[in-house]
Amino acid sequence: MSNNKRKTDYLILGVLGALIIGVLFALVFSGWVRQDRSGMPGVRTTLSTNVDAAIVCYTLFERLGISVGRSEKVLIGDVFGKIDVLFLLNPIIPIHAGEIKNLQAWLIGGGVLICTEIPKGLRPNLDKLEKNKSEIKVTHITQKLVELLEKHKLTVKKILGKVTYHDPCHLARSEGIVDEPREILRQISDFREMPNHGYESNCCGAGGGVRAAYPELSLEIGKKRVEEAKATGAEILVSSCPFCEDQFITVGGIKVMDIIDAVWEAVR
Repeated sequence: MSNNKRKTDYLILGVLGALIIGVLFALVFSGWVRQDRSGMPGVRTTLSTNVDAAIVCYTLFERLGISVGRSEKVLIGDVFGKIDVLFLLNPIIPIHAGEIKNLQAWLIGGGVLICTEIPKGLRPNLDKLEKNKSEIKVTHITQKLVELLEKHKLTVKKILGKVTYHDPCHLARSEGIVDEPREILRQISDFREMPNHGYESNCCGAGGGVRAAYPELSLEIGKKRVEEAKATGAEILVSSCPFCEDQFITVGGIKVMDIIDAVWEAVR
């Protein structure tokens, strides 16, 4: 075989490979292809969970006629005029001085800034924005979903069965968001409450560096929480933090879902 022929063959293979990768990426990003995240221990990351969640919410909101955008940074100027809701894909995003004026005006005009993880993860650049930081309202996705369910904009088509909810430490104790997830789950499932919940919820064992520094202790804490969940008779353990979910998936013994996926299953 001549060198020219080999080069041509390699070129054709390279082009075909690039096309296949491009098509798969487009399908995944558009939401047509999504992994079952409840059955694959140890493969999920914070950022991929945010992207996954945003894809689901993006689809839900588009069906309702709500214009949405998604960004790993706060914003690019002209986007504000085109969207009603912005999903943040990176949980820790500094707001810089040059962005604050447009962001505040957009929020005052009815724009909604949503984080699928911890709202306080949106960190203003405090040395520049100390006077303005309280004016930046970040909505957790569960707060928006409750609003949509209350207004009957989301129609529940499927009850998920026996479900319990684990409160992430950051979301419950730091943000005070404990009622919204339960309001959602009571509408879409046979909800069961664990004895230790809300502000008094037991930790999953994965936060605060425990999993990295003391993996055996972390796993034991996670196992105790899973046993507590199973004791309620629940078949599904729902949370709204990727670190908690990944911990429970690693422990095993119960199906684990993110609350956004649970809503998607119930209304799609």
